[in-house]
Amino acid sequence: MHTTEPAHTLQYLFHPIPIGLAVIAITGQKIRFLYIGEEEESLLQLLRSACPNTHLSPLAESESSTYREWLELLVRPPQKEFHLAIEPRGTPFQESVWRYLLTIPRGEVRSYSDVAKGIGNERATRAVANACGRNPISLAIPCHRVVREGGALGGYRWGIEKKRWLLDHERR
Repeated sequence: MHTTEPAHTLQYLFHPIPIGLAVIAITGQKIRFLYIGEEEESLLQLLRSACPNTHLSPLAESESSTYREWLELLVRPPQKEFHLAIEPRGTPFQESVWRYLLTIPRGEVRSYSDVAKGIGNERATRAVANACGRNPISLAIPCHRVVREGGALGGYRWGIEKKRWLLDHERR
């Protein structure tokens, strides 16, 4: 009997944060996903939907402290610089948007049109918004720092209240 092996394995870890529950999914030493929600099962379902041919397994507790510390620094004022490798996968356009988002300093915002101009495609404002909504590594790729022209919050995949909390928290 021949079985089809999954394309690869993602290890995941849940960690509570001030705005809910986060799940980090890792392949090798690189973070592929960081989703925010309220309950483990719905977050696992999002991971399964994002990568249906992937085997998911919990990260061993003995290996989780580095990722937990990294996540804590994303949602609390950093006392030190701490970076882990991230590996978002999307279209070339999405990846260009996500790279730009990484340049927005903590506590600052940019409009969707600013981002479009920043990537050299000033007419792609709506596509920028869609790329932000498809960001697979929330918080680390700070799509919450992108707002509408004039400063209105706009949308946020994980809920507008979470976006407001993140922006308010980063400005402190």
